[in-house]
Amino acid sequence: MSTAEFCKQGKIPYVPFSTNPEVECINSFDVLKYLSPEQMSNYIKGLSDKVKFDKFEAVLVNMNGGKFLFDQIAKLQNYQKPPILIEYHRPDGGFGAKIDIPVPEEIKGKYALVVDDIYDTGGVLRQIMSELSTNSQAVVLVTKKDIQDQIAIKNIHIGVKIDNVWIGGCGMDLGVANEQEVFRSYPGIVVNKGS
Repeated sequence: MSTAEFCKQGKIPYVPFSTNPEVECINSFDVLKYLSPEQMSNYIKGLSDKVKFDKFEAVLVNMNGGKFLFDQIAKLQNYQKPPILIEYHRPDGGFGAKIDIPVPEEIKGKYALVVDDIYDTGGVLRQIMSELSTNSQAVVLVTKKDIQDQIAIKNIHIGVKIDNVWIGGCGMDLGVANEQEVFRSYPGIVVNKGS
């Protein structure tokens, strides 16, 4: 089932970007508020209710972005085991994956949960999921509208659908100069004021 079909059924809430967004200052960066920390906390709680970490043989966290979501859900579930860190990137304009830190050999084929920040084209998630058991699942905080030719990923849980803008917060960088990871730890979603 495609992301659009999920949304039609009301399974993934969609929150459009405000036509008159508030400006917020975070560590001297002026940004546009998209979703507040309180709103994101509710979406994370909803995801925590859907995926119980302790039922998986392994929990894999993709890069820095996935670490934020993992930490939030682990706290809600009082989950104490460290995740397995992997690093898969989407190549520029591509639907595949560039692999820097692969799924460990001893995890391949196991029933695992992949935690990531965003479901864009689906190329990265497809690559990671192909290395795990067919029943494995993925959990991501956001997906975006209007991603052309998005690859369908089965067994995926998504917190919220947003517009196709460059966002920061909740594990995601904002792509601004001198950011120094400021937005990865911010618990809401913001948009670069210059966008």
